[in-house]
Amino acid sequence: MNSSKKIAQGYLFLKPFNRVYLPTNIQNIIIKNYCEQNDLLLKLSVNEHNIKNCWMELFSLLKKKDTDIIVMMSIYMLPDNKKDFIKFCKSLKKNEKHFVFVFENLKIKNINELKNKMNKFKLFKELNKFI
Repeated sequence: MNSSKKIAQGYLFLKPFNRVYLPTNIQNIIIKNYCEQNDLLLKLSVNEHNIKNCWMELFSLLKKKDTDIIVMMSIYMLPDNKKDFIKFCKSLKKNEKHFVFVFENLKIKNINELKNKMNKFKLFKELNKFI
């Protein structure tokens, strides 16, 4: 095993995100391919619970000391209510994880980048409601 590789953890979402539902096996294949193409060492992905406003697995990933990067399909998988998003940001700031959102082709390295991108994608989501 090459110790210079960054360690990535996949995060799978069992609920629709931005009006899209992808089975977990498809999400996992895409995440695995992304990690292989970007020379990341992928740990077994975790599934978020299929409960409204439940982010338990995501918050636990933020605390993992042996993970550098969290790879997920979309930025729309992040908490979409203000209370949980603020809690998420505080935990992210404390634990300094990087994020990859495959669909949006985004690599987020800090909390300010994340907040900027979230504002942008919230606007896109609102505009999509009219289309």
